[in-house]
Amino acid sequence: MRAQALGGTALVVLLAAAAIGGSSGYALGQHDIELDALAVPMTIDQRIDHLPVSVEFPRQEMRVWFYNPVKVGDRILMGQYVIEHDNGRMARGRPCTHIYAATDHRLPVVAFHCRHLTRTMANRPTVVVRSLGEANGMTELLAFQFAGEMGAHGVPTTR
Repeated sequence: MRAQALGGTALVVLLAAAAIGGSSGYALGQHDIELDALAVPMTIDQRIDHLPVSVEFPRQEMRVWFYNPVKVGDRILMGQYVIEHDNGRMARGRPCTHIYAATDHRLPVVAFHCRHLTRTMANRPTVVVRSLGEANGMTELLAFQFAGEMGAHGVPTTR
């Protein structure tokens, strides 16, 4: 796999065969790959209108560049994207994760309810993909984790 520098920070590819996380965490398998992602500063701008007090929920984003095709649900992504997790949407029962084309944040390419995964604290934002063993190098997005978080956000499996 190839990694490119974005904004002066290189995306590093780590081949991980060791298990990470606790009993309910996602364990990296022999063919899973953990990729660094370029973090975009966290913003806090979501509110729930029906609460008696003003409560703000964080929305976090990371920028990723998929050099090979990556399957997310029923979509195939390739190129630069922004993965956004919004606790405000999650609290309202809406899909908490949106993935946008990096050049257009108006409409998500993919939206889903993530699964919480217990992991060790991440020092940098990462995404975890699994090889699908195809000639074109296609992988499947399994999870993503923001720097400083103790948990990861798992992508729901589709059958």
